Amino acid sequence: MRPITLEPLARRQIQELPATEADEVATALLSLASADDPTLEVDPYMPGGVGPIPYHGVLLTARVEAVVTLYVDHVRVVAVRPRT
Repeated sequence: MRPITLEPLARRQIQELPATEADEVATALLSLASADDPTLEVDPYMPGGVGPIPYHGVLLTARVEAVVTLYVDHVRVVAVRPRT
């Protein structure tokens, strides 16, 4: 499993989420960190979204989206917000 790094903004945003949504995004991030190919778990964030690592994407759950950067050795969470 890859380590997950939370940017200060993402950490604050997760703390502000209702408990059910915070649990939902935590579960999705753990799944992403342990995926064999995490690029298949996120929607591309940059035009043309495919390419070498680092890979930027949006991790979508039923109620939350998280902007992430995938590196070979870890996952960085940039921002988290409720889906509208």
